[in-house]
Amino acid sequence: MYVFGGADDRRSFGNDGEVHLLEIEQMKWSRLQGTGDLPAARFGHTFNAISDTDLLLFGGLCTTEGSTSHPEFLGPSAPAWTHGAAEASSDPYVFNTRTLVWSRPTLTNNIEHPSGRYLHASAVVDETLVIYGGLDGQGRANAEVWVLNLSSWHWQRVSPSIALPPAFGHAMAVYGGSVYCFGGNYGDEEEDISELYRMTVKTGDTIEVSICETNNSTAPCQRRFHSMDMIAGRLYVLAGASSPSSTRFADLYVYDTSTSRWSRPLYDGAPINLRSHCTTVLHDKLLVFGGIRDKSGSDEVRISKKLFFLNVLEIKEGATEGDFKFKLVSVGDSGVGKSCLLTRFVNDVYSDFHVSTIGVDFKTVVTMVKGRLVKLQLWDTAGQERFSVVTGNYYRNADGFVLVYDA
Repeated sequence: MYVFGGADDRRSFGNDGEVHLLEIEQMKWSRLQGTGDLPAARFGHTFNAISDTDLLLFGGLCTTEGSTSHPEFLGPSAPAWTHGAAEASSDPYVFNTRTLVWSRPTLTNNIEHPSGRYLHASAVVDETLVIYGGLDGQGRANAEVWVLNLSSWHWQRVSPSIALPPAFGHAMAVYGGSVYCFGGNYGDEEEDISELYRMTVKTGDTIEVSICETNNSTAPCQRRFHSMDMIAGRLYVLAGASSPSSTRFADLYVYDTSTSRWSRPLYDGAPINLRSHCTTVLHDKLLVFGGIRDKSGSDEVRISKKLFFLNVLEIKEGATEGDFKFKLVSVGDSGVGKSCLLTRFVNDVYSDFHVSTIGVDFKTVVTMVKGRLVKLQLWDTAGQERFSVVTGNYYRNADGFVLVYDA
């Protein structure tokens, strides 16, 4: 895994073209000293693989030593920001991982190219780099979509087939010749984007854009500064934050492109409560590094230097049985709507109508716990007061109880 740039509260990284390499087998970090046409230190950039040996750097906010207020997107609880003057970059750079040489490709059209930006999103599909959105040096979001031909190094601004909103803090991933884009903020700091877009690059000056179906599944809460990666036809959306409530997420959502459905599998280990982190994919593993995390029991935030591995091999879609099965029964006052409240927390959807659950479980979840497939059955006695004679059947062989209070 190659890492370039980034920032903490004191400075941006990447001076002298330094790149850090994580050798997975040895779990060893190495500092690679680049040579050639060196880029400035920066954060908010993108760093995409364009071949087996080359990585393409675009955009980012280049800062100098000095003192200035921290960017608004970090939130009021961010550490004191001691960066100096900042300038959004518009130059692409290529880093060769064999020779450790930086170069700036010669563009075939110097007149038409994207302006400097950061916190944009980019993806490489076939021989094309696609970038969308981002903030300029004054913190203004845009809705521009640009494509860079990686053979001719020709920039072209393309028109989406449907209107896209200004965005920053969103994420892109590629599958089947299409670019998927999710989340981000509209640029007003008040509302985040909830749609999952699919973009297909066409010849000419148009890019085909559609909003992905969800087939009545529960999509993630709208968010920004999350990550999104594609593994075997599934999009993995991890963590992030929302506006304007500044809610922090430590959840994982998976979008299956074959069924057009979202799911929310549980994962083992410590919650990955991060935003503005970076991720990459290694076979069936998702590698997560850096980002901003909240300090436990405090409003303070910290820059993370932890590395997480998320093994997604064991996620099984449509599994009906598990290695273990547990029966849980919800208990509480008859009028609180226990099943509706629990469904609200599990699916993030509240239903205000009654569903009969006589003799059956109203919710079944199959998930992974410590590498084992576990089936959880949730039973509810709500609405069964008329059938109190059979209520005991609900409690029989229960492995646990969920007490639901009337809020």
